[in-house]
Amino acid sequence: MAASDADRSDTVRSQLDQRLRKSTWDTPRFIQGYDLTLDDRLILPRGLRHTIATIVEHAGSRLAVTDLRNSGPR
Repeated sequence: MAASDADRSDTVRSQLDQRLRKSTWDTPRFIQGYDLTLDDRLILPRGLRHTIATIVEHAGSRLAVTDLRNSGPR
């Protein structure tokens, strides 16, 4: 998976701040783009489903997807 331009610019900015000896205490080292539920289910942003499915297949595993989106008023 390729990092987005925003992620890269944040990383470059953080590295530059560190080189200039600026404080980075409130800058997270890693950006988490997913969430885990209490029952160990993975919640991903919409645009990553096909990428993750490909990675899981290449790893020799199976991906079970449950779409819990609200369909809205009809």
